[in-house]
Amino acid sequence: MLRIGKAASVTILLTATAAALLAEILRSRNPRFESFVVRIFGAMMRPEEYTDGRVSLNGATWVLISLTLLTLVFELRIAAAAFMMFMVADAAAALVGTAAGKHRWPWSQRTLEGSAAFGLCSFLIGMLFGGFVPVTIALATVVGLLTESLPGPLNDNIRVPVCMALTLLLDSYLM
Repeated sequence: MLRIGKAASVTILLTATAAALLAEILRSRNPRFESFVVRIFGAMMRPEEYTDGRVSLNGATWVLISLTLLTLVFELRIAAAAFMMFMVADAAAALVGTAAGKHRWPWSQRTLEGSAAFGLCSFLIGMLFGGFVPVTIALATVVGLLTESLPGPLNDNIRVPVCMALTLLLDSYLM
């Protein structure tokens, strides 16, 4: 995104998002296509991602929508940083939380161990990404891990990176 610019990124992302949404609709209407998707991606799908005849977005589609939204709304350096921080941190949280998570947040099924992995990875990616004040990266990380731990009205693949990007906007005031 940072190499090809905002206009090209938006064009590619809007096209890919439209294709993903059409595939989700097709999946809900065509049992053979649903079976094909499940055969390939079923091991990675959550129970709520199966269609049962209704349109149900899978995690990958939510992630694509999230990146598209970030790219449309924020300047590219903020969109890219928030998205990378979230994606790596979210994967780490899932792996650590599943393998070693023993202590749950009082308000969630998420684990403190998974949240710690989220925080560490998010902060490291933010620092490696560069161009942001460390305190802004730390704030975006805390906002991200708390938002991830809370049940919310939107899919976490959207609300978490958006909240992180909004926090990264503070950077221009701290520099």
